[in-house]
Amino acid sequence: MTPSGTTSKAASAPTHLIRYAKIHGAGHRPWLTAMLTWRPTKVAAIALANKLARMA
Repeated sequence: MTPSGTTSKAASAPTHLIRYAKIHGAGHRPWLTAMLTWRPTKVAAIALANKLARMA
């Protein structure tokens, strides 16, 4: 069983990265820019969190 709030903590860093990408651009993550054009921000944040978890 996971502790309460784990999902929100896991999505915190990707949400920050998405906010940064919206302001400054995400040239090194073109898939993220493409996803943000057709998906809500929270969905893109979870996708980014999953991708970061796979790379770790």
